[in-house]
Amino acid sequence: MEPDISRVINKLIFRLNHLYGELPEAPTDYAGLSNAVNVHEEELEKLMDHDFTMITLAEEIETKGKELLELTMRGDYDSISKVIEELQETLSRIEEIISSREAFLKWM
Repeated sequence: MEPDISRVINKLIFRLNHLYGELPEAPTDYAGLSNAVNVHEEELEKLMDHDFTMITLAEEIETKGKELLELTMRGDYDSISKVIEELQETLSRIEEIISSREAFLKWM
C-alpha cells in the first residue's frame, strides 16, 4: 500500500475509534425525555431525524469499509483513494451531526 494512503487510512481509523469511544456516553433512548422537560413533538421528531441520519451514515461507513477492504486485496489504488475520500466525507458528516445533536440536547 502506498505510504500516503496508509497514513490517511490510519487517520480514518483514529477518527472511527474516537467516535466508537463516544458511543457509550451518548443518550440512547427517548424514554423520560418528555417527562424531564416540556418537549414539543416537533423537537422530538428533529432529534429522531438526527439519530436516523447517524444510523444511515454508520451503515454507509460499513459498506465503504468493506469496499475498501476488497479494493486493497485487489491492489486497486486508484479506486482506494476515491473510497477513502468518501469515508472522510461521511465521517465529517457524522461528526457534524453528533455536535448538532449534543447542542440540541443541551437546548432541550
